[in-house]
Amino acid sequence: MKNINLNELPEITRGRFDRIKVFSDFLELAAIQISNKVDPVHYAERDERARKINESYTETEHTEMYRYFEELFRQIQENCDAGICEDIMSRVFEESGFARKGQEQSPLGLARLIAGISMSNDFTIPEKGFIELDEPTCGSGSLILGFAEAMTAKNLNYCEQLVVRATDTDPKCVHMAYIQLSLYGIPAVVIHGETLSLKEYTRWYTPMYIFGNWVWKKPFSLNGGINSDDEMLKRAIYPLYNALQIMRGYENA
Repeated sequence: MKNINLNELPEITRGRFDRIKVFSDFLELAAIQISNKVDPVHYAERDERARKINESYTETEHTEMYRYFEELFRQIQENCDAGICEDIMSRVFEESGFARKGQEQSPLGLARLIAGISMSNDFTIPEKGFIELDEPTCGSGSLILGFAEAMTAKNLNYCEQLVVRATDTDPKCVHMAYIQLSLYGIPAVVIHGETLSLKEYTRWYTPMYIFGNWVWKKPFSLNGGINSDDEMLKRAIYPLYNALQIMRGYENA
């Protein structure tokens, strides 16, 4: 199976920008491109952010970035067809030296081993019809991908029978996880936040989370309460719910 050569991506400006900046900008732009196709809540803010990032790059450099994103999409599509959920991004992240000291992504082999242990021979889907997976330090999402791959091996459909909350303090990891979980078709809320302090800075809904109506079936909040972004998403997508909330607002006025 052909390996994607994303290691060359940070060199597209020929030294005009620091390599880590180019890689970080690529991740954020790719994440925004996915998010803005499905998420009306964060569209305006992220569209403006993408515009500002793009202003820093020439048309040729922007075209190069898009080419790498297309290649990433192609490779993940090949993996999906083969029933594989390979963590492509972590390899580039570590081999390019972008990880902070002490920041290591879980190797794919370890992710597969843990997933295999978790899903014993007598494993069954809970009565509610789906599995909830919480990854408080998600990195690039390797453990989640390993679990999804193990589900596929047991003829389970992770697109419908798995929902994930993934959290990380590093925006690069948040974007890597969001891109991969989105392209592999995993319903997830990826949160840039701090699990221990329960601080949340922003959240990213994967397309399958929105299309599967998971905001109703399994909303996720770091502090256990109602999340305001979730409520805005419900109101943006479901006009009747929005009308009911407006009516309740009048009643409570």
